[in-house]
Amino acid sequence: MLHVEIDELKSKTANVKSFIKLVNRYGKINELNEEIARTFIEKIVVHEAVMKEGKKRIKESQQVDLYLSYIGNFHI
Repeated sequence: MLHVEIDELKSKTANVKSFIKLVNRYGKINELNEEIARTFIEKIVVHEAVMKEGKKRIKESQQVDLYLSYIGNFHI
């Protein structure tokens, strides 16, 4: 059981190192362009909006999940 946890930590460490190499390759990023978005963002999942009921339906909130390359779901 401990071996499984150690293997998972090694895998996560390797993923973080890969992500850091990617960041270092691009240096300072001032704006998000198509190339950088494709390089750093694996996928974006937009969930259905939560609506506030009343006379007018108003969007109360909406969850958006951002998955970064090598890192996975990035919680904002």
